[in-house]
Amino acid sequence: MTNQDYKNTKTYASYMNNIAEAVKNLDQENSSDITLELESHIYEAMASNSLSDLAEGDRLERILVKLGEPKIYVKAIIDQRELQTAIKKHQIIRIIRTSLKNIAKSNKYLVTSILYLFSLAFMAIAIMELICPDMTGLFVSESGDISMGYVSPSHVRTEVLGYWIIPIMILLSVAFYYVATLILKSIIKKNSTTRYTK
Repeated sequence: MTNQDYKNTKTYASYMNNIAEAVKNLDQENSSDITLELESHIYEAMASNSLSDLAEGDRLERILVKLGEPKIYVKAIIDQRELQTAIKKHQIIRIIRTSLKNIAKSNKYLVTSILYLFSLAFMAIAIMELICPDMTGLFVSESGDISMGYVSPSHVRTEVLGYWIIPIMILLSVAFYYVATLILKSIIKKNSTTRYTK
């Protein structure tokens, strides 16, 4: 067999049919991109010298086993692309939603989701300070209890920061967003580089 003959095998055809089934609900561009990416990986793995001692059929079988079940594998690629798109467009809710879907894969997604939620909460406090300045801020009660955010007016508390809470909350929001995005980008980069080296 030549290096391209593996494409005529039933094993390869069956695997590619499973990939086609896994990407059928995607738009044409993403479907084609993912299919071409996987075809390219299979071709490169078949051409590599790391498995050259095996017959071509055995090499193909080992490569496909390493890739794993197409539905699971393609879902990971789709999730990763969704995260990349959301990061590029700064869609924080979409980032959180996609990160929460991936929590089972890595606790790092949980950390980024929490950081993004804090980023949203800090921004909400800054906005609420403009709308309800008497009930929003950093408060200290007579007993020394500290609370931050929107509080009910029924408790006697002293607001400590005044309107300074707005720039502080904006800075915290931006800082948490930036850190979460850096962590998420590093997760995506790591997943991209280790995807084919399981």
